[in-house]
Amino acid sequence: MPPEPDQLSSGLPSRLPAGWTADVPAEADVAELTVLLRRHELGARGWAGASQETLLVEVAGPGSRNRENVVVRDPGGAIRGWASAHDRAAGRMLLVALVDPRLEDDRADRVAAALFGWADQAARRIGTGRGLTVQQIDSGAFADDERQHRWLRAAGFEKVRSWWQMSRPVTPEEA
Repeated sequence: MPPEPDQLSSGLPSRLPAGWTADVPAEADVAELTVLLRRHELGARGWAGASQETLLVEVAGPGSRNRENVVVRDPGGAIRGWASAHDRAAGRMLLVALVDPRLEDDRADRVAAALFGWADQAARRIGTGRGLTVQQIDSGAFADDERQHRWLRAAGFEKVRSWWQMSRPVTPEEA
């Protein structure tokens, strides 16, 4: 269920730098979002794995029915931040919040604060829609992404577990 325009305006634009805007991404934004996510992954863990197909599911495909998304645009209209709230189970919301790693810290901090503020409102909407009084927000950061760790702490998150990312070769027979 995409947020109504007034849900986007509930405090988010006032937290952004002057001239910056927020809106709901559309299918036409998927290519640009993919570039942003890949840039984030490359800087935070050393390799990028995001694809347009994956982002399309989250933003405009069938999987978007249980997600809310918001993008933050600079004065030139470029997407510089993105947040996605996934209503994944009763009482649990998965949050992806990322900011263009090319932004200088002071501007990036403002964009991150706006996105995490939006996420709080999304958790309230999702929880209210499920008749809940408590909603847990799960999010994450790559181990070496100190900026993301800092933003998560500032938004009240605490580290509760670590995940290993492992890979192995796959033979054609296993496809």
